[in-house]
Amino acid sequence: MSVHGLRTLLLGGVGGAGGVLLSRYILPDSAYTEETKKISTPIFTPSDHAPPLSTPSVSAPPLATPSVSAPPLASPSIPAPPLTTTSVPAPPVSTPSPRSDPQLHTSLKYGVPSSGFQTILQYDNHVLEFDPVRRVPKWVAEHVSQSKAFGDIANRKLARFDPDPTIPVLYTSQNKDFWGSGWSRGHMAPAGNNKHSQEAMNQTFYLTNIVPQDLDNNGNYWNRLEIYCRELTKLYSDVYIISGPLWLPETEDQEDKRILSIVLESKSQQLINVNNPGNTEATTETLPEAVPPVKTPPNNRPPRRPKKFVKYEVIGENNVAVPTHLFKIILIEDPQLEKPLLGSFIIPNKPVQDVHLADFEVEMNEIEKHVGVRFHPDLDLSGVGRLCVAEGCRLNNYKVFQEFFWKRRLSSPWSLGNLERDWKDVCKRGLNSTNLEEIYLEKKKEFLNKLIPAPDPALAPTSVLEQETQGEATPENPRAAAAA
Repeated sequence: MSVHGLRTLLLGGVGGAGGVLLSRYILPDSAYTEETKKISTPIFTPSDHAPPLSTPSVSAPPLATPSVSAPPLASPSIPAPPLTTTSVPAPPVSTPSPRSDPQLHTSLKYGVPSSGFQTILQYDNHVLEFDPVRRVPKWVAEHVSQSKAFGDIANRKLARFDPDPTIPVLYTSQNKDFWGSGWSRGHMAPAGNNKHSQEAMNQTFYLTNIVPQDLDNNGNYWNRLEIYCRELTKLYSDVYIISGPLWLPETEDQEDKRILSIVLESKSQQLINVNNPGNTEATTETLPEAVPPVKTPPNNRPPRRPKKFVKYEVIGENNVAVPTHLFKIILIEDPQLEKPLLGSFIIPNKPVQDVHLADFEVEMNEIEKHVGVRFHPDLDLSGVGRLCVAEGCRLNNYKVFQEFFWKRRLSSPWSLGNLERDWKDVCKRGLNSTNLEEIYLEKKKEFLNKLIPAPDPALAPTSVLEQETQGEATPENPRAAAAA
């Protein structure tokens, strides 16, 4: 019997640990010894002659032997877990919510309410935001330079007032809304700022750029302000202008106004009233001695604030809103300036005579509060100077401008009736100079002799005053005249 067979017999007959000891020390087996040496190197490489791995006495020693170089814990037979688990999915990044996208809201099953058109309108030389409720612009922005304001290409006689064809009829005003209303069609971006391009000038006559404006204000004070802006282009390279209408509140009860003036007077404050510019006496009231002082209500409460109302007229079938005031924001830049200059003004929409422009100056945020938008949001206001302090805000001399204005107006009447009304107005203002009287008599004679053909009614403005609202010409050396 071979050694291998005898070893097998002993293992089977004795069994257990005793058989293992007898076979190992009494009948050593070279093959078994060789396999034992191999096991000491690769732990998990058994041979056909190796004892079962489940035997504690065989498998334990190699695991505890420090000299045995163990393989990595992550054996190829045991796959490592994935680095990223899918148990917590990442939220979608671009998935809109009903709050950010109204179209996803169940309340808007059939679409988001909309006017159906873009309210920010861009033209060649001005941009505006249109208000489809009031049928007027909310604001109109333009960039004016000397080449634009003093060009010689465009002719305003070739332009006519028309609705912007991009605005639905439901939301636009019409020329007939102004006819017979007593209000002129006032430009926010004046035609006179666009003499460099006939198309740009024509676009200023779209009714999206027009508000109902007082006749006298349109042709006089507002006209002088527009001329002043154009004159600035002779001194500075870039003039940025934002204009628009306002509907400001006013107190209704005179008693409330009296109480308000007393409260302000007690605090040594002066009420700035844009409705009474240049008249400091109208801004604060002093009670007569016969009027008893206002009693403080019980429990030491201060007097109630005066009631305020926003009231304005609407004209025509389309209910075009008549603004109570107009605003203009002027920003000038030039390489020679240390910093930009800014001026913001609120002008009442009524006749204004010889008032300095600085009397209408307000902070820009006062206008923003009433319009509901931020103007020049990227402008650092801390690095901006005041226009009226640095430049003076001097409009053309009032008397010189009046002579120039009425000379132009009397020289180009639209009818004999308009001529007579204009001359009556001249006399009422005390401006009936010899020069103006000669022009009036000459034009009246021409009408009576029928030497002046009647103009096309379709091209005629609401009144003759609208011919002067653009300020296309100025008196000679207007800035050399005395300040207004």
